[in-house]
Amino acid sequence: MIAYADQQDYENAAVIRDRMQAIEKILEKQVAISTDPVDWDIVGWAESLQTVVFTMMAVRRGRLANTRHYSFTKGLSTPNEMMESFIGEYYEKLPLIPNIVITSLDLPHKESMERYLNDLKKESINYSSGSGRETPTIQSG
Repeated sequence: MIAYADQQDYENAAVIRDRMQAIEKILEKQVAISTDPVDWDIVGWAESLQTVVFTMMAVRRGRLANTRHYSFTKGLSTPNEMMESFIGEYYEKLPLIPNIVITSLDLPHKESMERYLNDLKKESINYSSGSGRETPTIQSG
């Protein structure tokens, strides 16, 4: 959004802004996510002609803790490849990785990503991706 505004491409900036506001409006109404005190992250995405925005929703102890938006200029990579790269870099810098990670896109190297996240966390996580997936069963720990 900021990149579009800097380029004075206000129409595309407004599209991204409106999508981010729509997501935030939905989230305002959904503070309690689960009755189980579990930690999980949900990664969603939106795109315009030149930009991909990833939205990271962090649920901690069953409640929505925060939502952040990360905007990237599209390159030659597909949104799926960009999400895979984003997730790898995001969790590499994060001190605590949740028990469950859900993505809205199928990742090109799902098994490798799952092993990578398990290695970072030093224990097994429940990872799910793509629109045709079943939501993982949340188990108290």
